[in-house]
Amino acid sequence: MWDREPPRAGNAHLSPPRFVSLPRSAVLTLEAIEARHADKPRRPRLSKRAKRFINEAAEESTEQWLDAHDKRARGKFTVKQRRRMRAFFDQLDDDASGSISVEELLGPLLAFGLASSEADVVRFVREVDADASGKIDFSEFIRALEAAHAKSDH
Repeated sequence: MWDREPPRAGNAHLSPPRFVSLPRSAVLTLEAIEARHADKPRRPRLSKRAKRFINEAAEESTEQWLDAHDKRARGKFTVKQRRRMRAFFDQLDDDASGSISVEELLGPLLAFGLASSEADVVRFVREVDADASGKIDFSEFIRALEAAHAKSDH
């Protein structure tokens, strides 16, 4: 009945190990896997820090080229500016929902004197809210700021 010796008295509750037999075609050895991939060159893996550095350098050189050749669209922000705007947006988004509600905007706009009442804030949100959700998501936030930035450039 047992392939091995029966369990000892202390291990009486243990059952013998069960082995499942796999078809030979389903069994891949480490050597077979290595042989399959031996002809493919391995790309070096970059750390997250290295990838971020490369991406930032590429973005910066693109921004410099756009500025040097006067190709940047009027009112559009650079990648670095958009990152700062995202950080500011995330600070306004108290509940981390990905959008800013009237309640989240009310305090900052009143404190900076950009609105004089809650009605002003509601009006502002309605103007900026393209999808009529009652909240401002990041793309709507950027569009509103780019429009204001473009007006200030003229």
